[in-house]
Amino acid sequence: MSIEIPLNISILYVEDIKAIREVVGNILKQKNQNIYLAQDGYEGLDIYKKFIPEIVITDIQMPGMDGISMTKEIKKINPDVQIIFCTAFIESKYFIEAIESGINFYLLKPVDNKKLFAAIDKCVDILKMRKQKQRFEEEILEIVKEKTTELTFTTQNLLKEIQQREMAEKALQKNNEELELRVKKRTSQLEMINRKLQNEIKERKKAEKQIFKVMEKEKELNLLKSQFISTVSHEFRTPLAGININAQLLQRYIEKPIDDNKIKCFNRIYDAIDHLTLLLDDVSLINKEQNGKLIYAPVKVNFENLCNNIIEEILINNDNTTIHKNFDYIYDEILIDVKLMRYILVNLLSNSIKYSTENPQIAFKSFKNQSNDKICISIQDNGIGIPEEDLQKIYEPFHRGTNVNNISGTGLGMSIVKRCIDICKGEIFIKSKVNHGTIVIISIPYSRV
Repeated sequence: MSIEIPLNISILYVEDIKAIREVVGNILKQKNQNIYLAQDGYEGLDIYKKFIPEIVITDIQMPGMDGISMTKEIKKINPDVQIIFCTAFIESKYFIEAIESGINFYLLKPVDNKKLFAAIDKCVDILKMRKQKQRFEEEILEIVKEKTTELTFTTQNLLKEIQQREMAEKALQKNNEELELRVKKRTSQLEMINRKLQNEIKERKKAEKQIFKVMEKEKELNLLKSQFISTVSHEFRTPLAGININAQLLQRYIEKPIDDNKIKCFNRIYDAIDHLTLLLDDVSLINKEQNGKLIYAPVKVNFENLCNNIIEEILINNDNTTIHKNFDYIYDEILIDVKLMRYILVNLLSNSIKYSTENPQIAFKSFKNQSNDKICISIQDNGIGIPEEDLQKIYEPFHRGTNVNNISGTGLGMSIVKRCIDICKGEIFIKSKVNHGTIVIISIPYSRV
């Protein structure tokens, strides 16, 4: 959809996720330069008080002040402001609160640009109609005031000049007829605008019902998907355990000595079992995150000891790998989610080793940021690197690089890393060049004990 946002219309866009805020902000600025961006409800409210934009586009769940609370405060300032919610939340309580706060549109993430611009276009139409209605009312009041003045002046002249009364009465009658015609014309125009507003309200109610049906359907689908993944995971693990035990028994009781070909066959069985088990674990973890069951649960831990333990576990099955550790800052006991941190480091270190050349050399560095409120970790390898086109899709589930060739993997590792970092409200940065290795830098907020 190609629309033009009038230059006299300004828009406030509130989104706590920086990447989404910048992308949508750039798209909006292509249509209109009067775009204000905010990262949370408090900043959005401050910007609104300063510039009074006509349209507000906001997320719901944000740190600090959420979108619904911000909307209620803005509505106190300007009841006529147009509100569009863009959110990933489909729960009915959010939808009901959004309606009660006086929104115009409710869009689900990821938001399609066409739907977003369609909503903006309708908001602009509503604003135009309100301004037009106000202008018509002002014109009518001005006409009434003008004619009232004329009538008063005429009445005074009648009292002063009895002889001109008949002429003045005719002039008054003529003026009244003209006024009545103009009032009828304006009234007809207002009735037309009101009918259009009523149609808009009906369409909005119809759209709200459709959104509610879609939300209910999506809930059912998510429940079915979750049940299916749980069932598949359980049904797969039992036969995999049986295969593993029987393979071990066969290897133990087979006629000795065992030749190399048989050993290779057994190793392939064990590798396949490990691969399927890892795939089930990764899929279950992503399903848990999508259902909101993977939450941030910080515990007290010595961070340096945690990192050393994870590195030692990784090196048990990778004895040809060297990991050079460098802790620039010795952390005391801190509060951080150990389980999420383990998911992150295990996946990043495993990828660095898996996609490196023979005898991998991994550089592991831990340091603090300038404000000393985030743990920063840098992991650098000398591996095959990541093509630039794959970097754009690296966090998508089951996406693998075009240069991995026959290297085994599930394509879920980086998706899990990104989801865990998001839950921790952290950040990740990747720099890579094909055949020259990759460096990954993460920063995770923490609290001192």
